[in-house]
Amino acid sequence: MFANISYVSRRGSRRVTEETRQLNADVLIAGRGADCQIQLSDLTVRLAHVRITQIRTGRVLVEGLGGGRFVLSGRPQIRAEIDLGSGASLQIGQHVLTLAADETGLTIEVEEKKRLSRRNVGQKGDPFSLRGTWLSKRAASWILASAAVLLGLVFPVFMYSQQSVGRSESAATVAGAPADLSALMDAGGEGRSHGFQSAAGAIWSSGALSSAHRSLTDDCALCHAVPFVSVRDETCLSCHGDVRHHGDPEQLRSASPKLSPVSSSLLSVSSVLGREAERCSACHSEHNPDVSLSAASQASCASCHGEVRIDGLSAAADFGLNHPEFRPTLSAGEGLDGAALVSRVSTIVDLQRARQTRESAMAVRGLTGDCDGFEPGRANFRGSDGAMVSDPGPGDRSGLVFPHKVHLASGGCVAGLIDRLGPASPYGASLTCADCHKQDEGGQLFEPIRMEDDCAVCHSLVFETSRGVDRVLRHGEPLEVIAAMNDFYRAQTIEGVLRTEADARTRPGPAGLRPGALRETAFAFASTRAQERVEAIFSPRGACFGCHEITLPEGGRIEDVKVARVSLQDRFLPKSSFPHSKHSTSACSTCHEAETSNLSSDVLLPSVKSCQTCHGGEHAADKTPSTCLTCHGFHSHSEDIPLMRSRAAPGMFFTARPGTVSGAAQMETF
Repeated sequence: MFANISYVSRRGSRRVTEETRQLNADVLIAGRGADCQIQLSDLTVRLAHVRITQIRTGRVLVEGLGGGRFVLSGRPQIRAEIDLGSGASLQIGQHVLTLAADETGLTIEVEEKKRLSRRNVGQKGDPFSLRGTWLSKRAASWILASAAVLLGLVFPVFMYSQQSVGRSESAATVAGAPADLSALMDAGGEGRSHGFQSAAGAIWSSGALSSAHRSLTDDCALCHAVPFVSVRDETCLSCHGDVRHHGDPEQLRSASPKLSPVSSSLLSVSSVLGREAERCSACHSEHNPDVSLSAASQASCASCHGEVRIDGLSAAADFGLNHPEFRPTLSAGEGLDGAALVSRVSTIVDLQRARQTRESAMAVRGLTGDCDGFEPGRANFRGSDGAMVSDPGPGDRSGLVFPHKVHLASGGCVAGLIDRLGPASPYGASLTCADCHKQDEGGQLFEPIRMEDDCAVCHSLVFETSRGVDRVLRHGEPLEVIAAMNDFYRAQTIEGVLRTEADARTRPGPAGLRPGALRETAFAFASTRAQERVEAIFSPRGACFGCHEITLPEGGRIEDVKVARVSLQDRFLPKSSFPHSKHSTSACSTCHEAETSNLSSDVLLPSVKSCQTCHGGEHAADKTPSTCLTCHGFHSHSEDIPLMRSRAAPGMFFTARPGTVSGAAQMETF
């Protein structure tokens, strides 16, 4: 059924069509509801009052809905058939619907016959006016507005002023009162101040404080230091003064997204009123216990990092959909001044590609990482990157030689050595990751690996056994190692010479047989023996050479030997946190391919794709939802954490020559 609906009104003697609607529907509903095809703005009309249905060509059926009535030919009706050829008028409330037919179909004119004028409002019979009661709308508005001003503004301001006066009077009185009286008045002043604060705070407070600031509930002035001024950053920093900036303020401001003219003008007005955009409270919302004190939503970070305009940073808006590859901080060897260097040039993908290149070069040369007669105190596998591959590519230059594959192999030489050690071994049938990497108390990082605690069980530092006592080298100081060995062998020689001289008689004969000559010969032999033993521990298959990258002097003295600085990373990703304790249900090999690593330069970190198999963005449905703050801190203190822990004590010698001794290791941080 095609219907043409017109809404008409009278302006004086003229009828004016205000709106025309055309519908093609089998059923038309007239009523006050917003979903009715014919809408009648009259409170006496039901939401769905009547239904108009075409029963055949030229005739329609009008039915009242839910008891709704209409007037047809002066008589109230609930149901009626109407011949459109002769036309008909229905009255529903104050509206008249004129139904007729034309060449297109049904036409309906809707006219509101009677409209309440302003003169009639408030008269008897008007159910929607307050004029007939004792309280008019104007009087009610003035009373409620006055009450809001008095209770919400005047009373709290009065309480605050009385609080200030009370404090001043208390201070003035206490200054000239005896000690016991001053203490009593001081307590009274505090009690009155507390009452004023409670009264004003209960009216103005928009909600309870967060659990972190719950102890400040009864002392509003600690944060609201200036009346009618928003909490300032200076007030926050009076307690949180050690909080670091997220970045350089000027650089962040230059990298912020460009604002629209409207947003820029609103920001200017807000700044004039003391509400700058970079305030602490812009992210930390108080008096709202249903919301976290810190804004942890992904959108708050992505608003800037989703479209980065700073060199050296990549865009990151969603961990599951838009996150750059990890770029670990690596040890980069030793600088000219002896300080440790770090590098963040390569991504995980670059490092994995370089590792594959090194593995291929090792396979061509037949270097498989097997042991070679491993015994305590002897090198089992050289594994030096420089010795194996001429161009090792990007990797971690820790200064150590440590093939994970050799140590973790279940049937390898290390497992065989553990079996030979028997009860003296603190390990199981073979080494596992947890034997060396022990989590710290926080569950984030691992305890430092120390040679004496973690390596000495297999890698002995015994260089001589004398009279049943093992003589052990001090680990970490090449110059002291050389000095200790020289002192030991010379002391042995002196002891032997003194014993010989005490037992021998002076006999005439050649000078070479006299005690002085014997002493010189013994000392020369001791120096030669000490030199040989020192060269042995720094040479291939020596105790130091097996684990450290060592540069032997060419034709010079052994004192010129250079031991590479040991720089072990505590955090390859210092700008993020990773709680290993929460991932302890997964095997280490799930993320770290240590069991196949032959070289210590391999960075055994997973790629971002590996993490994305379990973690998604904030709104991920099939993975663990993770926001930016899941891994990254906003006020991060990671710059204070050394990227590397050198296993040297302060003043460690990295070269044996006294003239080239370098100072304590300097840690460069990002």
